[in-house]
This record gives sequence, structure tokens and C-alpha cells, in this order.
Amino acid sequence: MYCRNCGKEVPVNAEFCTNCGVRPLNAENFCQNCGAETRPEQEVCLKCGILLKKQKDPTRKNQLIALLLCLFIGSLGVHRYYMGRVGSGVAMLLLYLSGFFAFLFTIRYRGLYVLAAIAFVGFFVWWIIDLISIATGKMKDGEGRELGKGR
Repeated sequence: MYCRNCGKEVPVNAEFCTNCGVRPLNAENFCQNCGAETRPEQEVCLKCGILLKKQKDPTRKNQLIALLLCLFIGSLGVHRYYMGRVGSGVAMLLLYLSGFFAFLFTIRYRGLYVLAAIAFVGFFVWWIIDLISIATGKMKDGEGRELGKGR
């Protein structure tokens, strides 16, 4: 097997190329079968005819999982935790909880209706924007990468 980054031969089960330090299938410069130069848009090696392999990023977050988390337990901000956006996930949870508790205490303190309404409206607008952004593929994970479309 050849490294797709530098074209040097590497053992079949190698995690990293000993020449360049990149995962052997994590580039698009050379064929993994014969070591011939390739272009990034090529799907088949022109020299040996083999299908060019690409390694999937194991840390990339799945768009469908993020969408389902947002849809069903979006009030907890879990979809944001999943995507590596912990700070905004905590902020979303706190906004929801502040509205919830303000609404609970409106029985005793009538002035909290306004606070509860503002918190809930803010939360639901944020939730709808997240839902649409994830569904359309516009939202990125905590490291700025696009969400994966599936396996």
C-alpha cells in the first residue's frame, strides 16, 4: 500500500505514514495501490484502474444525529454539546430553564410573566434557527467543520 499524501510505500495496516506522518488514506495526491500521482477529483487510478480510497474522518459529527437531537431534546441544548459547542449548549439550557422557572413562579409573582415570555420566545427562535441550520447543512461543528451526511 502507498501513502496517498506522499506516495511512499507503507505497511497495509499502518495508522500513519512513517515518511510524512499523515494517515495513509487521508489525502488525494497518489494512488494507494500503485503510488501513481492522482488529482483530488479522480475516483479511479488511471495507471492501475483501482478505485481510489478516501478515509472518513472519525471525529466528524453526523448531521442526522444532530438534527434528531435538536428536534427531540433541543431544549437541553444536547445537539450543541454533540457538535462540540458546549458554551452555547449551556447558554441554551440556561435560557430555557430561566423561562421555565420564571413561568412556574408567575403564580406567586405576576411580574415574571414578561421575563418568562421573553426567555421562551428567545429560546424558541434560537431552537428553530438551529433546526433549520442543521437540516440545510449550514451549521458547522465546534472546530468549524461541516457535519457529515452519514456513513
